[in-house]
Amino acid sequence: MIFLDMAESSELPTSSPDAHLIPTIETAKDDVSFKFIFTRHSGEKNAKLVLDALQDCDVIVLEQVGMRKKHKGEIQKIWNLLSLETPGSEDAKFLRNFFPQRNDEDGTFITKLVEGLTGSKKAVFLVDITEDSQQFAIYKQANEAGEKYSVLLSDKLPFSLSQALDGLSEYLELEAKAVGVREEFIASQLRTLHKFGSEEAPSPIKIGVVLGAAHTFVQHQLKREGYETQRVFAEGDALNSGYLYDLKASLIRTKRFFPDKPLDEGLLKRAVLIDLGSYVITTATTGVETNEEALEEAVKNLDSPTIEELWKVVKKTKSDTWRPLKDNPVTISKALMGVFQTYIPNFPDLAVKKVNN
Repeated sequence: MIFLDMAESSELPTSSPDAHLIPTIETAKDDVSFKFIFTRHSGEKNAKLVLDALQDCDVIVLEQVGMRKKHKGEIQKIWNLLSLETPGSEDAKFLRNFFPQRNDEDGTFITKLVEGLTGSKKAVFLVDITEDSQQFAIYKQANEAGEKYSVLLSDKLPFSLSQALDGLSEYLELEAKAVGVREEFIASQLRTLHKFGSEEAPSPIKIGVVLGAAHTFVQHQLKREGYETQRVFAEGDALNSGYLYDLKASLIRTKRFFPDKPLDEGLLKRAVLIDLGSYVITTATTGVETNEEALEEAVKNLDSPTIEELWKVVKKTKSDTWRPLKDNPVTISKALMGVFQTYIPNFPDLAVKKVNN
């Protein structure tokens, strides 16, 4: 088994017979190559694609934002202990209990990743800003802005389109800054690798870095600095060389790379309408989720004046509905379903039954 030690953390699998034998030596760029695997942290299919892509990697790096530094080290140890365990063993079952059962969008991604890496004999490292780091402040601000925007969209009281646009814009700006801070920090950790291994260790060591699909900056930056890199996107039914970002992700990436450039107001209006439409669908009917891709495609056909007109009808409908019903978001959302269907005829068909893919 090959071990890499991050400068920030020296936690290694305590049961490894090799960890205490090998001296620490600084890794030159020629001694390491990075395979970036970009994905959406959701679904069994995506997890399987990630595991397939990691087959030719010697070491695995995962992002994990928001934990305290001490907790991060403990979880990292558990990842590595699982890597050394026999799949199906009682010890492996016990260690898997330390992982939350639902810490991604549908609860299956992390479960399948843990199962697939058990017994892999690959070292695993967690990289990301921690809750008790200085860098976490901007991430917290972005989360608070996002929560504020979500609360506005779910408010039973009527609100203007300009209020929604202001809320979304504030969130996008802070989120772009937070993404930048995280990416710079992750890149800095990947630069400070130190090699642990025997003379039989492969050269260069291939490090598989699993990141969200939005974080391509990390790969570009290391490639510019002279590191050997490659990348794949794990999404859907196959590994791909490209990725189609949704509208909100595209707006965040635009703000991330062009912070002084105002975002297109027409695109912002579409993004707000998509968010409200998704909320309406999932609130009006239990046990469903939104076909986001189809909703985004449908909203593309609406120009700014039409969106403004639709919003006025939404505002009036909420004003007429909430007063007698007060605390009944389901009934209000059902009323808004009719408004959306007037402008998007197939709107009810965009609600699909929840499944663990």
